Amino acid sequence: MITEEKITIIVLHAECGRCGHKWDLKRGVVPKTCPVCHSPYWNKERVHAPHVIASKALRETIEAQREAAAFVRAKIEAGLAEARRRAEAREAEAAAKVDAARAQMRNQ
Repeated sequence: MITEEKITIIVLHAECGRCGHKWDLKRGVVPKTCPVCHSPYWNKERVHAPHVIASKALRETIEAQREAAAFVRAKIEAGLAEARRRAEAREAEAAAKVDAARAQMRNQ
């Protein structure tokens, strides 16, 4: 013969998962809110919303793109500086050739 029995579990202590407050339960009744922070979710595990997780991933992606952009910008600036240096060297060389040609023409 199978009998059905009801088992009652009485929790004597409680702890708020939000503020950390610990207290004794009276008459074994589970309260609706934490007596200190008044959170109705005192006995539920905190769950992060999908938009919070997505925004964290988005921030990380944006930061990675900023780092990549800074790297590319530094390479471009270095390349431009090198190109300017070479152009200045060519201009100085051309100016020296022109001065030498003028000096040679004066000496003739």
